Amino acid sequence: AIGGSTNGMLHLLALAREAKVEFTLADIQPIMRETPVLCSFAPRGPGTMVDLHRIGGASVLLKHLLDAGVLDGSGLTVTGSTLEGNLADVPPPPKDQELIAPADAPFKAFADIQICFGNLAPDGIVFKVSSMEETRFRGRAVCFDDSKSVAEAVEDGRIGPGSVIVLRYLGPQASGMPEVLVASAALSVPELDGKVALVSDTRIS
Repeated sequence: AIGGSTNGMLHLLALAREAKVEFTLADIQPIMRETPVLCSFAPRGPGTMVDLHRIGGASVLLKHLLDAGVLDGSGLTVTGSTLEGNLADVPPPPKDQELIAPADAPFKAFADIQICFGNLAPDGIVFKVSSMEETRFRGRAVCFDDSKSVAEAVEDGRIGPGSVIVLRYLGPQASGMPEVLVASAALSVPELDGKVALVSDTRIS
């Protein structure tokens, strides 16, 4: 509902494994197709998590989802109460805010995170498509081995609209899947935002 990060998929799978629950990337995809995006966070809009905090934080959004019937509140939480019980006294989003959309008029009908399976990733790949207007992208591949090199290439004008940036050798069996925010931030400049694709074996927010 907030758009979110590809990191969330790692956390969900790790939690399921710790709890000994059978849960895979294939189980995540149907959930993503049914979950609307209700927050206008960057790169979709001007909002940030700080703005969400100012209007009441995650609890306000969770209560909004619960009231809309999107969220199951019967699950027991670490507080000893159900999720619905925890949210009982949480107020609705302020009427004058524009960060959280009504559940029946979302910013997007389905989640920004999508799971695909194919010849390049038979075990699954995680996509984040928040700033993409098209669901299909084709372009010239430009390969890099670290995120700093991507930022430098943007500054030097070596990456243009239509490029597919491949950031490689950063997976769990290489350097431990570091966050590459430097690369994704560099690609969010106006002339490239929504006009390039970033593919990597590591985590991308």
